[in-house]
Amino acid sequence: MKFRFLTVIVLLTALTSVNAQKRIGVLRVQGYSSSLKMYKNLALAGISTQGMVSKIVDFYSSNPSFITIDRQNLQLINDEMELQKSEDFMDGYVVSQSKKEGLDFIVESKYDIAESELTIGIIDVQESKNIGSVSRKLDANFWGVKNMDLQLLILLLDLNAKSFDEHIPVLRATKFKKDKAKELLVAAGKNLNVREGYMFEIYENVEEKVGGRVLQRQNVIGLAQVISVQDDNFCTMEVEEGEESIMKSLNNKTAVFGKLTID
Repeated sequence: MKFRFLTVIVLLTALTSVNAQKRIGVLRVQGYSSSLKMYKNLALAGISTQGMVSKIVDFYSSNPSFITIDRQNLQLINDEMELQKSEDFMDGYVVSQSKKEGLDFIVESKYDIAESELTIGIIDVQESKNIGSVSRKLDANFWGVKNMDLQLLILLLDLNAKSFDEHIPVLRATKFKKDKAKELLVAAGKNLNVREGYMFEIYENVEEKVGGRVLQRQNVIGLAQVISVQDDNFCTMEVEEGEESIMKSLNNKTAVFGKLTID
């Protein structure tokens, strides 16, 4: 999906993976309206997107696998965009300039004020293609997005899962009664901005045969709430729903994961 970008945030982050460090540039959220009736109120997009970029940056830089770097010379992208406004030029130029800056990925976002829908995607700079994209209709009003931290975190965790295969594993039941899981140890902590009270769907991946293809879907088997964030990497969750199903999957050594949600 191609996005138009009005400006570029002069902030780069570096993602450390098992094999090599990956550098990510974060672009400013582009506000627009899909409704002609709302073009006159496009200034509302500025209100709605205020703070979104800093939250996206915080998500990456709070994780020790990411390094935040301040770079000033990306301003020339803005200058070139003022000279030529075509979408093809802007997209191509951003990718080209990102290669010169040594970036592996760039994060692009747009917000539709008419539908209160935020879309965030990640572009592989070398391949010049989108490797993952997520969208969500946000709970928002005239004054902006409600509970922005949580709504953005849901999108960003989902984006990383799709783009980098970074899922949140449920490790084991720390408290159980017979065949019912009561509390879970989950590999998500302060580094992922997880907080007490957050709700997670508990799911396992299931393969489905569709024609000649094998597709994977998430089979939700329960619901759990964070009751304690232990440290940067782990938290404890109390099972709210699906006690037996979760315990059965864990006992069977089935891979179980957590996905942030709004109850």
